[in-house]
Amino acid sequence: MRLLLINGINTAFGGSGKNLLNNWLDNFSKNTIEVSIYNTVPTFGLKNKNKSLYLILFLYFFPGSIFRLFKSPIFEFLFKISPFVIFIIIYKIIIKKYKLILFSHYCVFLYAPIVQRSKRVFIIHDLLYKRSKSFTYSRKYCRIIFKVELLLYSLAPYIICLSYQEWRILSKFIGKNVALASCLSDQSFNIEPKYDQMINQIAVVSDWRRSENIHGIVKFFSMGSLSEGGLEDLEFWIYGISSETAISAIKSIPNIVYKFYDGGVFGSYSDIPAKYFLVPIYQGAGIKVKTLETFSNGRFVFGTPGAFIGLPLSLVKQYSRVIFKPSDIVLTCNLSHQEIRNSFQGSYVKLFSPIGDILKGWIL
Repeated sequence: MRLLLINGINTAFGGSGKNLLNNWLDNFSKNTIEVSIYNTVPTFGLKNKNKSLYLILFLYFFPGSIFRLFKSPIFEFLFKISPFVIFIIIYKIIIKKYKLILFSHYCVFLYAPIVQRSKRVFIIHDLLYKRSKSFTYSRKYCRIIFKVELLLYSLAPYIICLSYQEWRILSKFIGKNVALASCLSDQSFNIEPKYDQMINQIAVVSDWRRSENIHGIVKFFSMGSLSEGGLEDLEFWIYGISSETAISAIKSIPNIVYKFYDGGVFGSYSDIPAKYFLVPIYQGAGIKVKTLETFSNGRFVFGTPGAFIGLPLSLVKQYSRVIFKPSDIVLTCNLSHQEIRNSFQGSYVKLFSPIGDILKGWIL
């Protein structure tokens, strides 16, 4: 089976989106599915994001880039409308015959009419309706966005969700052929962590280029005070792309007294010795791939409610805790990393299906 995946997320410079795509490619290979990937966001040979690249991309995605000037979330459907993308998609479907065309992320869904309806598959990374709610837009406005989304999703006969809650919502309002896909591959559960001697470290892992991640860590550590809990001996290690940006943002918090260290970019989770992870996030929707990766690598997660969106909390209650401020952190987990990993894997695979299995089930 030959597929074309139209990737609407910029994965050229790393991040959870790139990890997710690699996990899917691993599953496609396991299912002997031939897939071609069209990354709609080119790099034009540049190795890093800079002002030159942003200017080129603004012109490349014109007129869609004009809508970035408007703050309303409803315009996000239009951000990547470009005659260049239209031409490339048409060219690709002409030179090769694909069984299915996968449109990954809502920013590319408006290209769906280019291809035959029976071949369209929408991969919904997050509902804009849910994300708008997290940014505290009015209920009336969020309902309008949801109605627009349902109208847009009607363009495809097959829909894949990554979030459990969003899958339930769309199953109710759309009906059949709405599937819940895994963001992980079998390889995601094969990392051996080394945290036995680092019980006082708490790792905070994220892509710190994203504003919502900086907002989350600053807001979290701005709450409460050290005197409320015995955190004097704890060390918070910041890992991920642009970790220095997060460290700088944290230092700007008035009267901050916790111990922070810059762990930088890491190769794999086996490079992080902490048993406990912290995920402070307040904005966004979908599912947090970093949270899934943390569980799959056998770590205990402290997180704000936003850290666990997309997952039933009952699935991870043994090795996670919802917290609201630093003093809520209490290191009491007695489970080994193998026990956390195996328990999570057993529960997760029962609920979330491999993307290749879903596609084969629809076509065969």
